[in-house]
Amino acid sequence: MSKKTKLKTLYSKSAKYEFYRKIHKFIVNHYDTLDKIFNLNWKRMPTYTSIRNIIEGTSASELEKCFR
Repeated sequence: MSKKTKLKTLYSKSAKYEFYRKIHKFIVNHYDTLDKIFNLNWKRMPTYTSIRNIIEGTSASELEKCFR
């Protein structure tokens, strides 16, 4: 999992987007801003199930490494 993906997930969670569909909605609603910050250039948005898989697959120790 890329560092950018982990950071976006953390940002979404810290913005109180606690449920996968809400995180998906956040990404869709703020895609232009996220694209400018992270240079996403996505052909399509991730589904909420993809977001769930990313979050569930992220360990606390991996996330901590991103910020050290």
